[in-house]
Amino acid sequence: MVLDRQELLSIDDESSRGRYGYRYIGKDGLLATLQTGKLRLAPFETMNDPREARAWQARSLAEGGAGLRAEPPLTEASLQGELDRVLRRGARLASFSRDRPNGPNGPAVALRGWANSSSWDRYADKYRGACMVFDWDLLGEELDDFVTPPELGMISGRLNVEYADTPLTIPTIDKSFSSLEGFRDHLDDIINSRLAVELYGRKNTCWSDECESRLLIVRVNVPPLEIDNPLYMGLGSSLKAIIVGAAFGDTTKLLEHVGAGGKFAGVSVYRTDLNSRPFGGQ
Repeated sequence: MVLDRQELLSIDDESSRGRYGYRYIGKDGLLATLQTGKLRLAPFETMNDPREARAWQARSLAEGGAGLRAEPPLTEASLQGELDRVLRRGARLASFSRDRPNGPNGPAVALRGWANSSSWDRYADKYRGACMVFDWDLLGEELDDFVTPPELGMISGRLNVEYADTPLTIPTIDKSFSSLEGFRDHLDDIINSRLAVELYGRKNTCWSDECESRLLIVRVNVPPLEIDNPLYMGLGSSLKAIIVGAAFGDTTKLLEHVGAGGKFAGVSVYRTDLNSRPFGGQ
């Protein structure tokens, strides 16, 4: 059963603020996710910030290039290409909106992560798609299970995007390398949670309305045939609700997955029409 907008109580209640991650998605993507029971973590270059798609070279990233050198038999081109292959092309991410802080006039519907009008327009096919609502802590546990054994990921975890009009940065690498294996080992040594935010969790301030958080996996040794392929993480009990847009249309296929006997039976389904109430209304 699809409920009306005014029944969005369990995720609109102020006590639930910060509990959920909201993933905006088109109708086909939603149905594919429910059919497979898997969440897509996309290659970094498919993210929506153009800075994240271009090839990374140490000398083009602030602080990163002055001391990085290749020694024979390793070539400079191979060394720079390996930095991009590991740090950018080895990354897989899934993006979510979060609840924004209350404004000066107190809580407002428009500040909840599921009520971001620009995200409905940009990522949910102009209200023809949906917003998937995940328990953020449970989703983190499912990510931990997915990257076990730990050698699957050099980096894995959840991060909150920071918004600043600053260039992408990597730490200064004042070393010379004669082999790619030695370079990979060095990258493994210097990567930490702060650097993960610098590389994968910083966007220009023009994106700040999304209040984005990300799931992140970076693998060092991605097989060549998989280097630009997404990863698919199995979902368990973290999916709590699905909010379909006002223009979603027929929900028959959706309800096959969340109804009795479906893979996600018990997940709540709502329909929203953000234009039915004044902006910021309660």
